[in-house]
Amino acid sequence: MNQPPWSTRGVVSRKWVGIAWRWAPLLFFVLLVGVAWIGWQWGGKPAPSVWVGRQAPPMTATAWQSAGQSAAVWRSEDMLGKVWVLHAWASWCAACRQDHDWLMWTLHRESDRPTGLSIIGLDYKDPQGALWLQRAGNPYDVVVTDPTGAMGLQWGLTALPETFVIDASGTIRHHQSGPLTQEIWQNTLLPLIHTLMHSRTGAFTQ
Repeated sequence: MNQPPWSTRGVVSRKWVGIAWRWAPLLFFVLLVGVAWIGWQWGGKPAPSVWVGRQAPPMTATAWQSAGQSAAVWRSEDMLGKVWVLHAWASWCAACRQDHDWLMWTLHRESDRPTGLSIIGLDYKDPQGALWLQRAGNPYDVVVTDPTGAMGLQWGLTALPETFVIDASGTIRHHQSGPLTQEIWQNTLLPLIHTLMHSRTGAFTQ
């Protein structure tokens, strides 16, 4: 008598489970090799940001220069013709506090900050940001508030802090995800900023 077709399903399932377990270590090893190869290809550097080369999202927001100052409206379109840096942060972000100490130390040194460079702080979903800067110090020329996170969504923020370098045409030329360091500032951001500021239009040409 022929067996019903469903009688072999358990056997087949156990067979495939056994095959999967047998090949799992090899597949895991191949995955590790692949990740290591990608890391070697990039030389340990993060993959290029998808934002580089795109126009900076338009921004119109409440802004202030120091805690207690009357709020004003800040528009990113007013930055056209200038090279500027957008630094997204929040007082509740531990890595941002690390960045803050570095920014306070570095950006107040004339040798580390090109003349005419504007540093805009984007205070992301942070109702205590102004008070925190009042106590800790404000390294920014202007602080733009983003209480709902709408601007952060436009800029594709994923993990604070994040830093963007924007040229005079409004194009994003660099995106740094994670805390800044003296090495990143000196070896990556400053050379790019100097190139943009000394070009005829402020736009980087290759």
